[in-house]
Amino acid sequence: MAEAQPVGFVVKSSINVKSMGDPRKLAVNLTNDGDRSTLGTIIGIAQGVNRRADPKGGPDYVGLVGAFSAIPTDPQREEVRSTICYLPDAVHGPIAATLEKAREKDPTATVRFAMEAGVQKGGTAGFTWEFKPLYDGAAGSMVDPLATIRAALKGGAKALPAATADERQAIEQATAQQQPSRFDKPAEEKPKGAARK
Repeated sequence: MAEAQPVGFVVKSSINVKSMGDPRKLAVNLTNDGDRSTLGTIIGIAQGVNRRADPKGGPDYVGLVGAFSAIPTDPQREEVRSTICYLPDAVHGPIAATLEKAREKDPTATVRFAMEAGVQKGGTAGFTWEFKPLYDGAAGSMVDPLATIRAALKGGAKALPAATADERQAIEQATAQQQPSRFDKPAEEKPKGAARK
């Protein structure tokens, strides 16, 4: 009987960008502000949205449901697979909005994506996230709300064109998908005449 070989990946209840490694450790090894390094690649097929309450009472966690894989650049780390993927709002929003729009026409529609995730040295946490799509999403998977502006710049237009109906809808859906951050909570009002400490 042949000996079992390791498969090279692990399965977890959910994945996120940090499933590929610690971004702070990656950023610490960069020399100058603005230097970049790739953490890994996230690929997926989104077929729904998952909402989970924050046990600490903050905004709900909203993730994508489907088939996802986080493939680290570091060869010492294993690929991580899951059926739930949590991404930052800037990346999650357009995917979820595109999925919602596609499902209005076809309830079985999915959105496929592949992107590199990396860090750039700098920012208040010592790094900022960067995501680079590996395939052009314009071919039916994701609407680019800035497409007409890009075309106008390339064409040398003297004024910017009005947004198309698809672009307006993409912007509305993307912003509707975003969850408020913990920093968006309104400041508590102090009663008039309250002494400052």
